[in-house]
Amino acid sequence: MSQEKPRSQNCLQHPNFRKNFVSSTYSVFAQKGFYSEKKVIADLQSRKWELQFQRFVTHIAEIDLIFQQGNEIRLIEVKTLDDPWRSFERISGRQIQKLKMNRLYFSSLFRNRFQFTTCIAWVAKDQIEYVEIS
Repeated sequence: MSQEKPRSQNCLQHPNFRKNFVSSTYSVFAQKGFYSEKKVIADLQSRKWELQFQRFVTHIAEIDLIFQQGNEIRLIEVKTLDDPWRSFERISGRQIQKLKMNRLYFSSLFRNRFQFTTCIAWVAKDQIEYVEIS
């Protein structure tokens, strides 16, 4: 009789993941990323947005957060900033393109049912800034 293991919420919580696949440096950045995502989630939920997905993977790229309010859906890339002057070093043109491509992908799937927007959430200490990408 095999005992089923409970599913963890994300792969970084699995005990073997860090040991086998993640360097200690990466895990520090991943922890900061999850902390920043939690801050964005709390902020948007306080503004009556509903979290639909976290770390959603499409054939194009991963989307950090997907929120919905009415018929508007936001695809959000979360970036942690230690130094606001370095904000544009934290995201590449390729990441921005993939975010836009995901918006077009979802728009084609849900023709006229939802309005999709994409944005980057810059998280620094006690501040969150949202920049919409068109």
